[in-house]
Amino acid sequence: TGHLLPPNEHSMLCSISLWGNFLSTWLILTGLGLVMLLSMSGFLFYVYYVNPSFEQWQRKSNPNFPSPQKVRLEIITMIKGLFSATLCPSLALYLAQHGLSQAYCGTSNGTTQYSVGYHLFSFFFVWISVDLWEFLYHRLGHCTDFF
Repeated sequence: TGHLLPPNEHSMLCSISLWGNFLSTWLILTGLGLVMLLSMSGFLFYVYYVNPSFEQWQRKSNPNFPSPQKVRLEIITMIKGLFSATLCPSLALYLAQHGLSQAYCGTSNGTTQYSVGYHLFSFFFVWISVDLWEFLYHRLGHCTDFF
């Protein structure tokens, strides 16, 4: 089939990349991301903006609630960001599928077996680092006119 990944040694995302080409992989990842993004963001938006409690209202860092135009712009920006955010993972899967990168799927890269602890540490390290970066960047937008 031209795929370099062994059929029994790839994870779910690597399996998605085996279904087609770069474009289909990108569309599948974008669709999955859209479902997750809208469900998680929709829930939080409802809790904190549509139906906030008095305690939540008092603890807001920005005391003003956004206008409907701002909310619409935020949703559009979030979805545009999703379309670009899934490009690199799709490219990584495509390149790994064709043996053009050193990426691995699963818990082994062929020579090294990575433990569950390694994957958990990596997940939390990346998650916290990216979340902190996004929080600080978002905070700059509220504190400075430049952002």
